[in-house]
Amino acid sequence: MRVDSITQALLDLEIPSESSLVILSENSIEHALVMMAAMQAHIPVAPISAAYSLLSSDYIKLKQVLETACPGVVFVQNGDAYSKAIEANQLNNIPVIAAFEPQTGQISLDALYNVEPSSDVVDSIASINQGSTAKIMFTSGSTGPPKGVPLTHLGLVTAAESNCITTGRLGEGSAVRLDWAPWSHVFGATTLSLSIIEGGTFYIDDGKPTPPMFGETVRNLAEVQPELFMNVPTAIGMLVEALEKDDELAARAFEKLTSLGYGGASLPVDIVERFEALAIRHTGHRITITCGYGTTETGPGGGFVYWLTDVTGTLGLPHPGFAMKLVPIDSDRYEVRISSKAVTQGYIGRPELNATIFDDEGFYRTGDCVVFATPGDPEAGLNFAGRLSEEFKIQNGSFVRVGAVRAAVVDALAPLFQDIVLCGENEKQLGALAWLNMDAARKLIGENEANFTRLSDSPGLMDEIARRFSAYNAANPGSTSAIRRLRLLETLPSIDLGEVTDKGSINQRAVQRHRSAEVAALFTNPQADGTILV
Repeated sequence: MRVDSITQALLDLEIPSESSLVILSENSIEHALVMMAAMQAHIPVAPISAAYSLLSSDYIKLKQVLETACPGVVFVQNGDAYSKAIEANQLNNIPVIAAFEPQTGQISLDALYNVEPSSDVVDSIASINQGSTAKIMFTSGSTGPPKGVPLTHLGLVTAAESNCITTGRLGEGSAVRLDWAPWSHVFGATTLSLSIIEGGTFYIDDGKPTPPMFGETVRNLAEVQPELFMNVPTAIGMLVEALEKDDELAARAFEKLTSLGYGGASLPVDIVERFEALAIRHTGHRITITCGYGTTETGPGGGFVYWLTDVTGTLGLPHPGFAMKLVPIDSDRYEVRISSKAVTQGYIGRPELNATIFDDEGFYRTGDCVVFATPGDPEAGLNFAGRLSEEFKIQNGSFVRVGAVRAAVVDALAPLFQDIVLCGENEKQLGALAWLNMDAARKLIGENEANFTRLSDSPGLMDEIARRFSAYNAANPGSTSAIRRLRLLETLPSIDLGEVTDKGSINQRAVQRHRSAEVAALFTNPQADGTILV
């Protein structure tokens, strides 16, 4: 009923047809209500990363996405919290709806709940064109301004239903989900759609996959006891560590869990093995670990691992309703190209890009690389083998397969590192910048060295890292795989600078660009404080 009331209010505002409803909000019930109402009113919804408004100091990315979205009305979760972003971008010139603390001139969402729906709402829903734009999603903006990706009503339904079919939940009903992924990201938004289609229960997780915020996720997991839980690999690593320390917590977390999902990067083998050991200990059996593959441009959809496997980094097989073309790159790798009704028809206002992102058969060029999990057996699925945009050459002219090397290093040194960034373009050797897994590092150095101001000041820790890298290099001696120098990063990756996306994936290029001094220290000043030579 509230959705229909908001729909009527939006119809009464007579928003220009070329405009969108911009959402500046964290995940919330109010966010969901306004989003559904806008689609019923034929207004494209443009959910914008809350970080662009709440964490940014210059609002550059917010300004860029607003220019593309062409807002005709704005929804904010809290009028006061978003007031600076509203004022900086002169959004007070159009209607602004606020769920809480509406500022002067803004419309209270509570008032819209009281609007009586007319037959116009029924007519509006009945006249929705399945090929019209339902949402405008934005890429992370790692290689320039974020790109606006229009997704149609048909495309959203195609992606959601294909995910339901693949996981075996179409028509099953009341699955319970706990999820943090922002609805400004295409997969987070699709996860919400899955619950709506299934008639399930969706709990919004206020935690985040970062050390300061992950404790909230752990508490929510114990309280909600979901059947389906998804997160990024770094968060799953933190979860495993928390469950290993607390049997009561682990028992509650595993009591109803049927599936653990991950995406954005490969899940380290060490984490998989420890999670499975916990599952067997508390349930007597393994828990299915799934992985999905897709991009903002594909809706999301593309590939999914829907069978029990011990292999990590597998992208699975194509979703129903998606065709996947594999184009040879070299002796064993292929570029993934995808076709589906869910795939966008192109970026908003970017004709020069739209002329290049599709091949002559209409397949979207993802720029992602894969190899067959089992050569000669396509049904065993595909393994992620890096992104073409991240690869670079060292001085001998050889390409570094960044995705594959990064995954191998994180696995080999597990659980010491949260993530690494490979460096060495036009250099003789490979180097890396890395973030420590602080809990694992503290456990390694023990109480005797816990009083160091920085863990990188611990000789014992530095010696152990060098020893493990030496062992990795002995097994991977090639110039494009061996890591010869390393620097530990003290500051976490920045969302504002595009170093990490909303969903927790590290952008290799952005980190190198914004931490150029650290990269330079790797190769021009090998004796610099904090550099480890292997």
